[in-house]
Amino acid sequence: MQLDFQSLAEQITGLSTVVTTPFWKEFDFWIPVIVGIVGSFFSVLAFLQARKAKDAAIEAGNTVKMQTIIIELSEVSHRLDSLDMKVQFSEVRDLVNQTSRRLERLMAGFHDHAEFGETVSALEEALKIAQASLVDVCPINPNIEDTSYAVYHAIQVPLANLNGLVGKFMGLLEKKTAHIGE
Repeated sequence: MQLDFQSLAEQITGLSTVVTTPFWKEFDFWIPVIVGIVGSFFSVLAFLQARKAKDAAIEAGNTVKMQTIIIELSEVSHRLDSLDMKVQFSEVRDLVNQTSRRLERLMAGFHDHAEFGETVSALEEALKIAQASLVDVCPINPNIEDTSYAVYHAIQVPLANLNGLVGKFMGLLEKKTAHIGE
């Protein structure tokens, strides 16, 4: 095998030209750089859109939770509206206890909320008043039926006030879910 010094010299000269030429002056260098920059740009856009989607999903979840609470509050309101004049003490006691337990559960997340705090406090006070109004009409002998409607008259106004506050709370929740006044 014979060495061709001239072709070897030409190859070395060509190689030194390639090595001494800055790589950023070559078109082949800029293609992956541009692709990388464009890819990074779209990655940032995708991240921002994902964040917006996450926030929208959280807001939708909160709206569904509030709508569920509104439905439960409307059931409570309906029960408070349907009080019969001939109601007995035990029925009213059970109604007040069930209503109290249910409202306390529904209001639990709203105590420290600026928009709902005042209404929640008023609801708690109305519940206490409704419970206290039963003390005076507690029957001495539970086997004797009360025909004076004393239980109804003792509880009707406190329950009406309580029902009004339930309606107000429902309205505040509906306002929040409908984004009225923002």
